Amino acid sequence: MDVQQIVLYLIGIAVLLWIVRAIVRWFKHCKGNQCAACDDTSCPHYNREVKDK
Repeated sequence: MDVQQIVLYLIGIAVLLWIVRAIVRWFKHCKGNQCAACDDTSCPHYNREVKDK
C-alpha cells in the first residue's frame, strides 16, 4: 500500500463515521421530540423543555 491509498482509506472511514454520526443524531432528535411532546411534569425531558422556553 502506498501513501495515496492509505489517505484514501482514512478519508473514506472519516466520511462513513460522519454519516453514521449524522444518522444517530437525527434518530436521537426525532426520538427526543416525541418524548418532549408529553405533558408529564415528572419527566426530565419535559422539565428541560419548559425551562428553555
